[in-house]
Amino acid sequence: MSAAASPFVWVLLLACDLPNLQVEVLQAWANKLDDVPREAIAALAHHIKGWEPLCGFYRRSCLADLNEYINQGGRSFQSWLNQHSVQLLPVTEPGMLFNCNTPEDLANLN
Repeated sequence: MSAAASPFVWVLLLACDLPNLQVEVLQAWANKLDDVPREAIAALAHHIKGWEPLCGFYRRSCLADLNEYINQGGRSFQSWLNQHSVQLLPVTEPGMLFNCNTPEDLANLN
């Protein structure tokens, strides 16, 4: 099912390279979505380089705005997010956001 066809207010977007992600943390984040201010288009984790755009929840209603941004030549998820209100999700263990991108990363994971 595409995000546009989803009957839900929120869509969870996750990268496939987050091996330390914990289901309990995702559930805790999901349980707090009712508290996210209406003006926030997303609820995302954040790290020193900026938002973690592939680890969090997006309001389905922001899809049209994202498509417009892309159609106008926008390519940076960070730039698009910085134009909007985004709710910060708490990350108690920064290692949870480790991106496993190479065979070396995978070898060092264990």
